[in-house]
Amino acid sequence: MKPADFALLVAVCLFWALNLVVTRWTVTAGDVPPLFFAAVRVTLLAAVLAPFLLPAPRQIGMMFVIAMGMAGIHFGLLFLGLATSTAGVAAVIGQLGVPFTTILSIVFLKEQIGIYRTVGILLAFVGVIIIVLDPDQFTFTIGAIYLVGAAIVGAIANILMKRIDPMPAMRLQAWIGLF
Repeated sequence: MKPADFALLVAVCLFWALNLVVTRWTVTAGDVPPLFFAAVRVTLLAAVLAPFLLPAPRQIGMMFVIAMGMAGIHFGLLFLGLATSTAGVAAVIGQLGVPFTTILSIVFLKEQIGIYRTVGILLAFVGVIIIVLDPDQFTFTIGAIYLVGAAIVGAIANILMKRIDPMPAMRLQAWIGLF
């Protein structure tokens, strides 16, 4: 990997981590209601990406369902979880979205995975279980339930995205923000 590519990878990871920290701070210390903050986030997304809306997706109904899952429910639950959990717990539980998506893709899209992905899924669940079972590192709150719910809903929305006609990422995100 080129150093510039690695630097970009690190920058993306840092910004994603900062996203959770800033959101956590906003909904706790900033005293902004989590669902309002989620609505502001997707409204800004729609405003910034409005030039990418056209042409409209052919499967507009499915796009609406995806948007409700990804933006409405996923971010709503994620931000509610961040309001009542720590950013670290949210980061760990949020990683369950990947194995949930993979499991759903096996069940609904008939995708095949190999032994490495199977082991990865098992390790992801074991890692979360270890955190949950260590009371010094984790306190079980309603926030953790919200975060697991956000991971599941995000996984469902990801699977639904595979069922629509391919479109550029900016158009997809623009429609998610608009709905």
